[in-house]
Amino acid sequence: MGIVSGQKIQMLTYRNRIELIPIKPMKKMKGFLKGIDTEVKRDMDRI
Repeated sequence: MGIVSGQKIQMLTYRNRIELIPIKPMKKMKGFLKGIDTEVKRDMDRI
């Protein structure tokens, strides 16, 4: 699950369930979106 002893987590309630999300340091987040499509279709008057 990616959660280790002593790690900080965020707890959320969503639709009758509890979700635990590990909080990761920003240094470990570097590059996690590599390869994602960043192309956004824009209206012609917004270019």
